[in-house]
Amino acid sequence: WAGPSSSSEIVESETFIYPNPSHDFINITNRNASEAIVLSLDGCPLMRYLQPSVIDISDLTQGVYLLRLNFRDNTTKVLRFIKY
Repeated sequence: WAGPSSSSEIVESETFIYPNPSHDFINITNRNASEAIVLSLDGCPLMRYLQPSVIDISDLTQGVYLLRLNFRDNTTKVLRFIKY
């Protein structure tokens, strides 16, 4: 096992959102995200946040969504969450 090629890969892989499922807010554990975009499952952007740490999802209807996090090192991570 060669391990990750950079420290940013370690940080990105340790990115979580909580609570999930959620009703009002989602917290992001990684503070290196420069942008967060809430997407429908078919990829349509619904909300956009800059420098996110907490995402307000109270206006979303119940369902499953994607959260695309763009990081300062130009990497991206997509996570799935449930709004109840």
